[in-house]
Amino acid sequence: MKRYFSILTLLVFTISCQTVVDIELPDKDSKLTLNSYASTDSVWSFALSASKGILEPGSLEYVTNGSIVISGSDGSAEVLNQGALNPNTMNYSYRGLQKPKAGVRYSVVATAPGFLPVSANDTVPEMIPIERIDTFSYNNFGIRLIEFRITFTDPQAQNFYDLKIYSLTEIPADTTFGFPAFTILNEVPYFKTTDSFFGGGISGTSFDDALFNGKKYTLAVGTDAYNLGFYEGDSIGIAEFEPQFIVELRSVSSSYFKYQQSYSKYQSSSFDPFAQPVQVYNNVEGGFGIFAPYSSYRDTL
Repeated sequence: MKRYFSILTLLVFTISCQTVVDIELPDKDSKLTLNSYASTDSVWSFALSASKGILEPGSLEYVTNGSIVISGSDGSAEVLNQGALNPNTMNYSYRGLQKPKAGVRYSVVATAPGFLPVSANDTVPEMIPIERIDTFSYNNFGIRLIEFRITFTDPQAQNFYDLKIYSLTEIPADTTFGFPAFTILNEVPYFKTTDSFFGGGISGTSFDDALFNGKKYTLAVGTDAYNLGFYEGDSIGIAEFEPQFIVELRSVSSSYFKYQQSYSKYQSSSFDPFAQPVQVYNNVEGGFGIFAPYSSYRDTL
């Protein structure tokens, strides 16, 4: 009996001696976050915000009283002041008057009151034209599948690409109910490769030329009608209104490619409690973000 009493006493004593230790994580100063995917088809556009710590609540705050200086290796220069609300994206952005040029290396320095300056640089790759696009459409167990075969010639150097596909549907006016004609433009959010280069699986939209460097190559990708925003049987189904397609082949830099690849892995691991932490690629010195101008070639089918 005494033995049991001693063990019970020891357990109570052990439990009662637990200590709760509060650990204070050090505060980190907020840094500027600079983001820009600028195309040679459009003027410069930058998003500037203040970073937050991992435990800080709330969304990112846009920095609208900053200044962004752009300098090109061709002697071009431009200063962007005061971020303005972009009605298309409902985000604040700094927009310029000049467009990035292929083959030019650009340096960017961003400053704002209360923050240390940040900088980044990258070279705009040369545009790679699409030489041919073949499309195939067929039904698979009642679902319409569409395949695109995109042919282009890869230059003799290491190159990186990003593929975008959009559907463009013209909806005629409805005189019965008085609805005007309108256009639906959708970026295809999901498509997969159908050739052996990517293993016939989901690859994301960015890729490099590791297996076809310096050669003519045909990239085959496919999607279904659900990813176009509508399907057979809808009131605006594709059985009645055939969409046009816009295929965009972006020629991107190594920084663009690394960011896309790491961000894709980050999204895939976000809801997996067993996944390894993923560090999203960043090429902004002194802060965070991505500066990656690119060239693109578009073809409408």
